[in-house]
Amino acid sequence: MSSFGMPLKRGEICRLLHYRLRGGNQTEEQESEETYKIDFSRLLQQALPCLWPQGLLLQFRVLVCVCALVISRIANIAIPIIYKRAVDLLAEYARDGGQEERPASIRQTPPNPFMRSISWYVVGYVALKCYMGMQSDLRNLIFTPVAQHTREKMQLAVLRHLHALSHRYHLTRKTGATIHVIESGTTSLQTLLSLSAFHVLPSLVDVALCVMVFSFRAQGKLAVVTSVTVVIYMMVTSIVSEWRMKIRRRMQLLNKQAKQRAIESLMNFETVKYFDAADHEVALYQKALEKHHKAEIESERSLFFLDAVQQLVMGCGLLSCMLDSAARVLHKSMTVGDFVLVNTHLLQLYSPLNWMGSLYRMIQQNFIEMEQLFLLLDEEVEIKEACSPSQAVTCEGEGIVFNNVSFAYEQERPILWNFSLRILPGEKVGVVG
Repeated sequence: MSSFGMPLKRGEICRLLHYRLRGGNQTEEQESEETYKIDFSRLLQQALPCLWPQGLLLQFRVLVCVCALVISRIANIAIPIIYKRAVDLLAEYARDGGQEERPASIRQTPPNPFMRSISWYVVGYVALKCYMGMQSDLRNLIFTPVAQHTREKMQLAVLRHLHALSHRYHLTRKTGATIHVIESGTTSLQTLLSLSAFHVLPSLVDVALCVMVFSFRAQGKLAVVTSVTVVIYMMVTSIVSEWRMKIRRRMQLLNKQAKQRAIESLMNFETVKYFDAADHEVALYQKALEKHHKAEIESERSLFFLDAVQQLVMGCGLLSCMLDSAARVLHKSMTVGDFVLVNTHLLQLYSPLNWMGSLYRMIQQNFIEMEQLFLLLDEEVEIKEACSPSQAVTCEGEGIVFNNVSFAYEQERPILWNFSLRILPGEKVGVVG
């Protein structure tokens, strides 16, 4: 009898015993925190087809994205220069008496050459700023079909591999965790490519161009300070983020366990009802959520520490450069436009660096998800089809003989044990069980 008065069949009793032995008394998911070190050559092998996919239309989209990226880097370095020229023209106009009161008849005179030049600079500045504001969304719109193609290929490969695995794996699989790995892991490679190509690489190019501009304008001290600031920023970000990697990995594991607990509970709905174990399952799910929440709070604390250190490094670099530029303006070795140029360059440079920590964390998160995906893809296919399978052999003579055959998908749960059977030619035998 069940816990609420229903008679149980033999198969149901076996299922209930299996629930009690394998899940009903399990207070915590015992999942290994084994890490998988990604082989970067393998990652590159997976990434190259995504960078240059098959199909002329997709390849054309990739080329358009590359061209848009190059134009955006040129525009990003040109904006401060145009702004500097406009400020210098305005300062020159004011210095030459442009602020003096003039008669109303001046409105009838031809356009002021200063105004004509400044108008061109302002129009160019606004046009480039508009392009920089739209290029990210435009690039994403063009690149989305390429990303979808990449994600689809990965999803199909994972599903095909799962269907090729033996019955042993599917008996012991954890469906909730597997679904989570497929959903998150199949998008991780595409996300890594997008972050690296459209965010990290442009930021590094911006740093190099900014240092080149300062060096070209005989502002070596500013170039050195900027380079040192960026290097220290990268080192601090890398060191602290590596420490946060362990925290993020544990949070990811606990999140997966919580989802797995809920999905497995719902998949065993009938069994949970038989044991009247709904409250027990809810309590286990609540405990899993609480563990995940604690890990999430710990992750937020480490994030605050990382952001504080990053802002301190960037603030020191910006303060040093601006004080040096102000002193040069006072000594007439730089114009007001140069001061604006330095400030604009540094703000444009530090703006993506503010996101560099987040990008680094996102890349780490995708690496963690790819670890789980590669572990899934590395599951060995135990039963492999031969390239040239032999033809079926007819049974002659003594027929088919099973002599003390033992078989089990899991060693602790044998299916056949010392099973013997002889089937003579022409006989029809049915095996029920």
